[in-house]
Amino acid sequence: MLQSKPEPKTPDQGPEAEGDDSPAWHWIPLGMGVCIGASTLLARWLWVPYSQALVARLGAHPSVAAISHAQSRLALLGAGVAITGSAVGGLVVGALGNAKTNQRHGMLAGLSAMLLLSLLINAKVTFAGLLASALMLPIGALAAYVGAVGGLQIRYRVMQRAAKQDG
Repeated sequence: MLQSKPEPKTPDQGPEAEGDDSPAWHWIPLGMGVCIGASTLLARWLWVPYSQALVARLGAHPSVAAISHAQSRLALLGAGVAITGSAVGGLVVGALGNAKTNQRHGMLAGLSAMLLLSLLINAKVTFAGLLASALMLPIGALAAYVGAVGGLQIRYRVMQRAAKQDG
């Protein structure tokens, strides 16, 4: 079974069948890289300047309430950055993937990227850190799934326009 020859493609399978023969799972690590790269860029452009400005506003002797408020704001913005990065990765997988990719591959890319990001960010393993990671995994997977659905819609619309122009 492992060494069997691939079945020949018939003309009725359409132009997608003539293209890339690589397996769809290749797009999971590629999408994961895009998720992490997009999250890194967004963090560099949004989260770092915001955190620097927020710390500067706190002053030399902030109150406990002010520190708690600042930490909450930074955590929410960090979560937003990670979720947006996952959605971008899913979008890329959906839009640029081969004919075999679907929204599941985008979701798995987002899930694995969120797992890696949460492991890297939570160097100190505390209960709150584990809880935050456990909550972020399905949220990141859902964001990547939605991104992949959008990417697939883009891909199908581009294919329809190309078919109209050819036909």
